[in-house]
Amino acid sequence: MTASAGGNIKNWGETIASKAPHEGVLGQASQAMADTLTEGGRYLQEAKISGMADDFVNMIRRNPVPAILLGVGVGFILARAMRD
Repeated sequence: MTASAGGNIKNWGETIASKAPHEGVLGQASQAMADTLTEGGRYLQEAKISGMADDFVNMIRRNPVPAILLGVGVGFILARAMRD
């Protein structure tokens, strides 16, 4: 399932790259977005769920304080959203 989603995202990035302008500020922004989508799609195709989980765990191990702060922030936002 993740490989299929990754393929779709990668194709979307390639479509944007081929149809978007190639010059100027808009061209640079669209190219950057297309590159990001293509690389993200390729990552989803290759890494699958287990690879993504391993990468996530390694990221938390390398950056524990930001991960804790992000978790607290997300928890705060969810609590506020549920209360209203």
